Amino acid sequence: KNASNVGISMYLDSCNGFLVEEEVNNLKKLDNPSKPFTVIMGGKKVSDKIKLIENFITKVDYLLVGGAMVYTFLKAEGKEIGNSFLEEEYIDYCKKLLNDYKEKIILISDNYIEHNKCISIDDMDESSTGFDIGVNSVNKFKEIIDKSKTIFFNGSLGFVEGGYTYGTKNVLEALNKDNKLVIIGGGDTVSACNELLDENNFIISIGGGASLEYLQGNKCCQAASISPHNPMRIEKLRIAACAVIRNFDMLLRDASFKKHQPTSRPQIQHIFVAVIWIKARRAKEFGFV
Repeated sequence: KNASNVGISMYLDSCNGFLVEEEVNNLKKLDNPSKPFTVIMGGKKVSDKIKLIENFITKVDYLLVGGAMVYTFLKAEGKEIGNSFLEEEYIDYCKKLLNDYKEKIILISDNYIEHNKCISIDDMDESSTGFDIGVNSVNKFKEIIDKSKTIFFNGSLGFVEGGYTYGTKNVLEALNKDNKLVIIGGGDTVSACNELLDENNFIISIGGGASLEYLQGNKCCQAASISPHNPMRIEKLRIAACAVIRNFDMLLRDASFKKHQPTSRPQIQHIFVAVIWIKARRAKEFGFV
């Protein structure tokens, strides 16, 4: 919890801003999603995704697993994964998940190894290293995506930073259709989306780790903890904030201010809004107190 968000709300009338409110409302769409509901999960570590998996696994129709984390699942199935990334301490956890939800969890059947060569998982040897999901795996994922109505995508499906973009790019393209609710979450996934697609129809989560914490079932995260005590007073606060931001935009257009602008626009806006809010409260200008 951040003191600037949660701490202040314990002593002063507070409310989430418009962007935070929009973010939470979008994430709430995953609480009771239109079916079939699919979660696509990638990234490096199973250990980073445990709470997310546990919060989603009973709700989803399909959990598609890629990224480096899939190799711990494959090892739990008894597959040879060579030098691919492995969290040995989570093999038993993955084995239990696969046993309890074997019809929901879909793993990859092939992958790109070194030198950008695509091979079956069954053809992996001790010297192989997996870097991306393969052609057949992408096609399987696409089949499930096509029949899904709600999709949450978190974590790149390959080593994107190393140039292994095939899986992530093709899955993003398959998701980019008007007849689906698609929410993209997590900083790496959002970055990959912005890098690999020219335009999209997704709901892009901007909350980063805080949004993932919310989706893990932690309703005590910063956004959820700021609950207004008096809705009418909070609405006045929001209206006042809008007026302040409009005045700020006018100020920015003033040439003399631009000339002496000391820092970035967002930083100045935060300072400007905070100062005006404090002055407004003290002077009771907007009737907050």
